Amino acid sequence: MENAVFSRSIGVRRCVCRSPIGNQPMMRALYYVLWVAPALSFSVLAYIMVKRKQRTRFPYFFSYAIFQVIAFAIQFSTYQSSNPYAYFIAYWTLAALSVGLGFAVIYEVFTEIFRPFEGLRELGAMLFRWAAAVLVVAAALMVLTTPTSPNHVVLGCIVALERSVRVMQCGLVLLMILCAPYLGLHWRHRVFGIGAGFGLLAAADLIAVAFLSRVGLSAQTQMYYNLAKMAAYNLSGVLWFTYFLRPERARLPALQLAPSERWDFALSSAMHPQSASPSLPLIMGVVDRAFERAGHEGHSNDPRKADQ
Repeated sequence: MENAVFSRSIGVRRCVCRSPIGNQPMMRALYYVLWVAPALSFSVLAYIMVKRKQRTRFPYFFSYAIFQVIAFAIQFSTYQSSNPYAYFIAYWTLAALSVGLGFAVIYEVFTEIFRPFEGLRELGAMLFRWAAAVLVVAAALMVLTTPTSPNHVVLGCIVALERSVRVMQCGLVLLMILCAPYLGLHWRHRVFGIGAGFGLLAAADLIAVAFLSRVGLSAQTQMYYNLAKMAAYNLSGVLWFTYFLRPERARLPALQLAPSERWDFALSSAMHPQSASPSLPLIMGVVDRAFERAGHEGHSNDPRKADQ
């Protein structure tokens, strides 16, 4: 059953990449507005990130914003050239590159969430790498076990990897919501906004592809799919633009994060037993004071000192 749904989802993405618009003037105008608007918002977003010196803090997300502008220029120009094959190649090449950038942005957001906690950050990075490897293997097995044409194996890999990225993005949003009180995160933080935007994109894409895989393909359903996906894309762009335009709220101090500080200390001590032991100097100080006190007591009880 899962293989059949996945096979139909490949057909959905392969047909949808042609971007049917229809012959209605209002629908065509709406389609072009939703298509052009994200490129403008990403251009302004990249400018704001450079101006507010957020480029070095989120380098992968900044690259993602620049990539979306370049991808729009390539797709739009190839679409206007009325060459379906050129548009097909451009669409799937950019989709493969977008999958790689999606992994990078997820990892960047993941590490930024645990940035104040060294032990949690290292453990989270290790778990993230293992989760990514498992999802890649699962995507490869899904493609190999799905009865598709040999000419569509590459497309199947891209679709499967994209689905894995979308699932990880949804999981990242869930992680932020559940762990925000323990990590000092607030919904006003930019890392929260980046994750929420990708979660919105992922949820819309997964729901739309699953729905089209069930109901079947037609020119009308393909058009509505594209409109829904572009609408979600525009909402995410507005969300990211708003988060980077407004001032960011500072993270909560460590004194209010006792549970997460204890987790971080335990993990740091387990991973770095020789270096991550801040209690060792305190213990040594207590021992030194005990020896000094014992020495003073022995010196005062010396009979030779008493006779003098």
